[in-house]
Amino acid sequence: MSKRIKLTKGRYVGENEACFITVDVGANHNRDLKTAKELIDKAAKAGADAIKFQIYSVETLYSKHVPRHSYYKKHLWDLIKEIETPREWIPKLKNYCDKKHIIFFATPFDIEAVDQLAPYVDFYKIASFELVDLQLIEYTAKKKKPLIISTGLANMEEIEDAYLTCKNAENNRIIFLQCASLYPAKPEIMNLKAMHIIKTAFPDTVVGLSDHTLGIHISVSAVAMGAKVIEKHLTLSRKMEGPDHSFAIEPDELKEMVRQIREIESALGDGGKLGPKPEEMENYQIARSSIHAKIKILKGTRITKEMFIIKRPAYGIKPKFIDVVVDRKAKMDIKKDEWITWEKIIELRKVEINDCDVIFKWRNYPDVRKHSFNTKSISWLEHKNWFYSKIKAPDTKIYIALLGKAKIGVIRFEIEKTYVKVSINLNLEFLGKGLGSDIIKLGTRKFLQETKVKKAIIAEIKKGNIASQKAFAKAGFNLVRENEIIIMRFLPV
Repeated sequence: MSKRIKLTKGRYVGENEACFITVDVGANHNRDLKTAKELIDKAAKAGADAIKFQIYSVETLYSKHVPRHSYYKKHLWDLIKEIETPREWIPKLKNYCDKKHIIFFATPFDIEAVDQLAPYVDFYKIASFELVDLQLIEYTAKKKKPLIISTGLANMEEIEDAYLTCKNAENNRIIFLQCASLYPAKPEIMNLKAMHIIKTAFPDTVVGLSDHTLGIHISVSAVAMGAKVIEKHLTLSRKMEGPDHSFAIEPDELKEMVRQIREIESALGDGGKLGPKPEEMENYQIARSSIHAKIKILKGTRITKEMFIIKRPAYGIKPKFIDVVVDRKAKMDIKKDEWITWEKIIELRKVEINDCDVIFKWRNYPDVRKHSFNTKSISWLEHKNWFYSKIKAPDTKIYIALLGKAKIGVIRFEIEKTYVKVSINLNLEFLGKGLGSDIIKLGTRKFLQETKVKKAIIAEIKKGNIASQKAFAKAGFNLVRENEIIIMRFLPV
């Protein structure tokens, strides 16, 4: 199930959206508003989408009887008291973020903080340690704003509790962040695959990563795995005093992380394998192989397999069609070591009455009808009347393409007042062999030789008909207009 969540005006997270990159200030402002603003400056300059502060009070966060923590020299109660974010800063931080064009949000650790933040944030963050405080989650969810919820220390049951609490509060905008609650966290406990497990269990949510590892590589890797939100702690310097500085990244690292994430996103692509990109075309044409003449082949010679060699470049017929080429007559002299193209073995002749049946068949192929402007099947009587009128019309030229005795396609030119209209149909058995562009080239050349017309030749192609667009482009037609009807044009010299 694809999912997009609107976080704030003009910014969504989820499927087909850029990763939402946010930094967590934590206690790294050191209770100095100037430092807090400098962190906002650095985050905005580095290209982060948002910056997060934490709003807590030691009195509602820890019991005074909490045991000493092995991480810290100070007693936890005293330490947290020293690093609280002053709540009177909230409007000032919001206003400063707006000036710097970076999104402000925060993590509330108590009910009062939820209400104090409400006028200033479009979404909330729930910390990993508060995941089990379902009362806090319910109260926050009832604000009807998106919730980003970290899942450090959690099992799936606890994640489900938080999920159902939000749903019961009629809040469906939930983002879960995989997290390891260690500061710093070792890479081996990050368990990035948990993002997929969470997404599978709760498919209507968005997933991401809250990353406390050293460096930026884990966050960048998470984006390659599908993380749609990345959270990293930010400090002006890891040498500063305070509990959150040592594992945070510095501004230059943040800038590089943003760059790498955006580059990774551009590298992910859409997963389709549709052949070479425009930038690869030179290598595609020069470094791939095609059928070449091993010896000189004279016009009229029946071609045998012994006359071929497969080598680069790829301007000739693809090697997989070698059996189609065998036993065909050369329509012109082919030099030794020259690549063999379809036009060297395809023959064009004017359409005849006895071609009526086969063209009827080609025009009614389901794929042909699907890509036609009139998608309905053509009746025999309708086709017959159309065919007889066209072969008698002085302003219409129709050619049948032959490969040996096999009829492989038809190309039609209709002379209008200011331009010539061209269309092509191929025998189903010869689709996908690259014949279309050669038939167009041969047909255009023959038409111009016979008529001496100097008007532009126009192909009108339905938008979804990619094969025809490629064939006409390869035959020298240029794109003129691109909407529901693709217009491609060839200008005679």
